[in-house]
Amino acid sequence: MKFDAVLFQHHSAHGSCLVRQHFPTSIKNSALRPNRTSIKVSGACGLRLETGRAISAIPHKVNMPTPDPASVAGSFEYIEAKIRRDAVGTAFGGDFEWLCKWFLEHAPRYRGQFDKVWLWKDWPERWGADAGIDIVARTRTGELWAIQSKADHPDRAIPKREIDSFLSESNRPEFAYRLLMATTDDIGATARRTLHAQEKPVGLVLRGHFLTEELEWPVQIRGTATPVARWNPKPHQATAIQAVVNGF
Repeated sequence: MKFDAVLFQHHSAHGSCLVRQHFPTSIKNSALRPNRTSIKVSGACGLRLETGRAISAIPHKVNMPTPDPASVAGSFEYIEAKIRRDAVGTAFGGDFEWLCKWFLEHAPRYRGQFDKVWLWKDWPERWGADAGIDIVARTRTGELWAIQSKADHPDRAIPKREIDSFLSESNRPEFAYRLLMATTDDIGATARRTLHAQEKPVGLVLRGHFLTEELEWPVQIRGTATPVARWNPKPHQATAIQAVVNGF
């Protein structure tokens, strides 16, 4: 005897799921085929016929909304979007310099490496106005790093002409290392070749590093990182999520 599969869509207060039941081909379209009223609900998606015969249940996919990263407090996108909204004229560049300083002081990859990090305007040994160096960091062994922070559009490539001044200013004997930090991952081919050809090394911290660093970012400039409350699903959401997990 041949069997055909019939799918039922079951809805309940806990969500919905697809139910597959096999029937002999000869009665597939007859009045003997069970209707939706012959199905009981056991739990969120555990279904069985009134006769007691178990049937297979396919949990319906739960569509959980994906939050906009820029709306999630504690993320890099959140603080970046905030300072872009609040920026007046070129203020965003100054705010990003502060954020880079904060990053060097708190990111796991750098935390504990420096004993002091200054904005250029606060560095006691600065020799003039900002001409490419935005931040100076001193390691625990006494080495000085010259750092440039570039607040740019995420899709824009940094051209060579925008790093020339930084490379020139930081090519002084007092600096042991240089670092370029930017809100984009894209560096022009000529600029990248120039960076790689430097006798004094130049490191990069680009957008991808900011996005993937395991770090609780501050929610405001010159603020501190505030722990974000953990999201806990409501009872019916937890049931639906568990049904999906069980279905896999």
